[in-house]
Amino acid sequence: MSANVAKFPTPTGGWNAIDALDGMAPKNAVILDNIFPSATTATLRKGHAVFCATGEAGAVKTLFDYSGGGTSNLLAAASGKIIDVTSGVAAVLATGYNSDVWSFTNFATAGGTYVIACNDSGLDTPFVYNGAAVAAIVAAGPGSLANLSQVMIYQQRTFYVERNTLSVWYTAAGAFQGALTQFDFGPFCSKGGSIAAITTWTRDNGYGGADDLFVVVTTKGQVLLYNGPNPSVATLWAMSGQFNIGTPVSGPRAVVRTGPDILLLCGDGYQPLSEYLGSGSTRAQTTDLARQIGNAASDAVRDFGALAGWQAMVYPRGTAIIINVPQSSTTFWQHVVNTTTGSWCRYKGQNSYCWGLYNSDPYFGGAAGVVYKADTGWQDNGADIVGECQASFQSPGQMVQMSRWIMARPLIRTTGNIAYHLSLDVDFSTSSLPTLDVTASASSQTVVGAWLSTTGIGYSAAPHIWIKRTADGTVELMNLQATFETSRSVV
Repeated sequence: MSANVAKFPTPTGGWNAIDALDGMAPKNAVILDNIFPSATTATLRKGHAVFCATGEAGAVKTLFDYSGGGTSNLLAAASGKIIDVTSGVAAVLATGYNSDVWSFTNFATAGGTYVIACNDSGLDTPFVYNGAAVAAIVAAGPGSLANLSQVMIYQQRTFYVERNTLSVWYTAAGAFQGALTQFDFGPFCSKGGSIAAITTWTRDNGYGGADDLFVVVTTKGQVLLYNGPNPSVATLWAMSGQFNIGTPVSGPRAVVRTGPDILLLCGDGYQPLSEYLGSGSTRAQTTDLARQIGNAASDAVRDFGALAGWQAMVYPRGTAIIINVPQSSTTFWQHVVNTTTGSWCRYKGQNSYCWGLYNSDPYFGGAAGVVYKADTGWQDNGADIVGECQASFQSPGQMVQMSRWIMARPLIRTTGNIAYHLSLDVDFSTSSLPTLDVTASASSQTVVGAWLSTTGIGYSAAPHIWIKRTADGTVELMNLQATFETSRSVV
């Protein structure tokens, strides 16, 4: 009989939802909730707090950021209204809309800087906001301007999607309204459907430069790539690619620009557009950004892809991409990736109908007309933030003999008071949330972690910790340790 100490390192490798439980790297975690993996440590996330209570009964389902010259404003859509929430005090700008889910873009012309916005209700004319007031656009094109459901700027022109069709309508260069011209992608879409999203994509053209491409994603999972400044001139507008992807999630936010690339939220998981080139089909389970959570990502799209609230947002200051994943019409989780390391985690406790950046800080829209500021404070609007980490299962005995697990401890670096519970899961079991029965106090940076008695007999083990702050402070999980005895006949 021999006694040993097993060290389970900081889960900087992040949440792993694709590898077999007996094949994960030591720095991965089976569960990593509300704990963000950085390059050197794993930190209990910050919370959120009320930024503006608009007083509306409906949820905030769009946040618009306006930036013109030295002016930056934050607008919210709730209960059919457009509301200025820049100061934290609500000021209604316009009312009477039939949808609160808007597609929008900022656009600057010689006349000023604007936000242009459309929704998919089929009843609301797109609006333009000039930094002070909201007005309907004035244009001539489709039978009803209310059928313009999405908007994007490409090569100085404003492009609008016509709802439930495969057509876009575009303006003259430098304009966002006026005469609109139609371009129908229908003849190129063999699967039919309608346009799910439009966006732009910048890629290396192979000649030491870059091409800015027009991207169309259909509801049937076809992607079309076009290049050129003017769809009205055949020699200045040409298809440069076409391929199939998984069915995109519901709503206008199935794509997001991640620098020069595009992240698609679809049946293949969370897939960078660049990964489709070369093969013409998905490689989501082998090469994409979300490979490590491939099963969780594809399962989420399969189970909840038809629900409203899907959105991906790049959060540069937090070195993260936040993907809003609806679980029901009122419950939302977030899948979060560290853009520096590619490591993932999952956030719970933030029921966000939409996300937006304002002055580089993240905000989200909540129920009952409330706009919250995220990544701030130590609680979720007064509620505790409980982080959970189940480390990857490791087998110190190389699975040739059983081990008796005797004691375990975490090493936690904290600048505030905490409470936690540590269990030891053996042979791929998963324990449920207990009472957080161990407390520790700190007024300055302190490393805590007493040895705790545990029991378990098996070939492999994974420490499982739940932790929360009970006062303001930074909480970092440094590593987890366990003692065990091995024998040819542990009973």
